[in-house]
Amino acid sequence: MAWKLILHSFNMIFGNLAEALKVSVGPILIGLLLIGISFFGLGLNFDFISQMEQGRSSNAGAALMFVLLAIVIFTVVFAWIAVAWHRFVLLEQYPGMLPAFKGQPIGAYIGKTLVLSLLVALAAFAFAFVIGFLTAVTASMGVAIFLGVALGFAVSYLWLRIGLVLPATALREPLKVSESMAATKPMSGTIFGVSVILAVLNFLISLIIGQVYNFAGIIAFVLDVAVNWVFIMVGISILTTLYGHLIEKRPLID
Repeated sequence: MAWKLILHSFNMIFGNLAEALKVSVGPILIGLLLIGISFFGLGLNFDFISQMEQGRSSNAGAALMFVLLAIVIFTVVFAWIAVAWHRFVLLEQYPGMLPAFKGQPIGAYIGKTLVLSLLVALAAFAFAFVIGFLTAVTASMGVAIFLGVALGFAVSYLWLRIGLVLPATALREPLKVSESMAATKPMSGTIFGVSVILAVLNFLISLIIGQVYNFAGIIAFVLDVAVNWVFIMVGISILTTLYGHLIEKRPLID
């Protein structure tokens, strides 16, 4: 069932590739442009990057401001893409060359994302505390690595369990975290399987691309960008699929 859910999400993207590109490429390019403007507008340059790599900085305040601006821009771009994709799949609201921004629940989506991220972060912190304690007791690197991987699975699993709030927000439909947990409970095993499969795929693909970087940097960079785009869209699509299946009672189509 986990594979079926993942394949359904991949089919959702590549079966509607033109729409997936329209939803994402424009916002990403605008985001990169704004990040570039912020970088140079704050008086930073490429020499500053070299200074940071060498552990010395003459403009730390501007660097901090740039990082904060970049986080804000990335968050808005992600919400813009996610809202447009949720609404395309669930409401058949087709995007233009640039997905609609004005009048869309992007601000509400960002707010819900921050709340869910805080909940996941608190759970991850508690789990990380237990990992630190067990690692100290066992003094085993193997145990530390295993528990670290388990933390990654747990974070992904929890995000998918509570994440139905996000597509609901994109559709302007009220849904509480507790309601998302209750709705996803029947598929909790499948959702855990999805978390494991995605983590393994991400690890293996990252390993392969890392090797490609050793002899073909440009090709590896292109692959890296493409893979990151696919994983972002798959993550959004899985939440969309779960919402459609569990809340709207739509069938999963192979």
